[in-house]
Amino acid sequence: MKEDNQDKSIDLNNSSAIQQNAVDLLRKEDFDFALKAIAKGKIGFDSMLENLKIYQAELEIQNEELRHSQLIAETSARRFSSLFASLPLPALVINSVGVVLECNEQAERQFSLQSNKLRSHFLPSLVHKKEHARLLYLIEQTKDLGQAMIDKVTLLDIDKQIFIADIHAALWPNYSDKFNHQLIITIVDQSEITAQQTKLEESQRHFMAYFNAAPMGMAATTTKKKWLEVNDKLCFMLGFSCAELLKMTWQDITHPDDLGLELGLFSQVIAGFSEGYQLDKRFFRKDGSILDAHVAVSCLYKPSGEIDYLITIIEDISARKHNFSLVTGGL
Repeated sequence: MKEDNQDKSIDLNNSSAIQQNAVDLLRKEDFDFALKAIAKGKIGFDSMLENLKIYQAELEIQNEELRHSQLIAETSARRFSSLFASLPLPALVINSVGVVLECNEQAERQFSLQSNKLRSHFLPSLVHKKEHARLLYLIEQTKDLGQAMIDKVTLLDIDKQIFIADIHAALWPNYSDKFNHQLIITIVDQSEITAQQTKLEESQRHFMAYFNAAPMGMAATTTKKKWLEVNDKLCFMLGFSCAELLKMTWQDITHPDDLGLELGLFSQVIAGFSEGYQLDKRFFRKDGSILDAHVAVSCLYKPSGEIDYLITIIEDISARKHNFSLVTGGL
């Protein structure tokens, strides 16, 4: 019956059609029709054999291409695995819901978990609860854009020890299933830097508390002689508001008879021949009166060695000079 159906679908007088149909059926592993066609003499065995050889050659080419593609994929996988394992940063491969599929040794150390424990771990359980929304955002952004990052994330190791890190994520480039994304996660521990920043901010707060509460005038000035910061005591001593002083330079309110000496000392500092100076000088107050002051100037430097700004401490010595004048005038 099957033979009859096949015969009706082709021209039995057309040997080329019979031969082509037989070859097509052989490729589909339907041998009955081809063998019966040969037996009946409707197609030649030599011709069929030649076609089979051609077909076999085509299959070999396809197999070679597949083997080559597989070799490339295996080589790429080995390279990735080697790179992944040797990364100097903690690295994870997670799926789209946050389950850890793979990890490197740095990640094991960071989270204090062996690889067999870290694999299949739920990444959000290693992230502080307050950061879960940010982690979800990271995953969604990575799926949409191919890569994303969030900074200063609070993470926890298995002992609940907190550390701060930046998390970078990238979509696995060779993973084609768009419904089951895999993401490569790298973690940059920022705990030490964050601790240093916190310490610096604390020091700055302490300094500003002292700066604002100091019993003498204090200011930060630029290498162009402009006031950068002034404390309340200095404003009170000079009679200017903070906003008014910040629009001026210290040269603007220095008595002209004292300016030449200070400019010479200041030039030595700017040229790098000294790190500061001290002198007695006179300022003009806002009301035009004179403030006798002792001024001590010192430099703060950038890491490059350039002057960042200058700290100036200004002490009111008007009473001292007045008392000295009374004593010396009485002699």
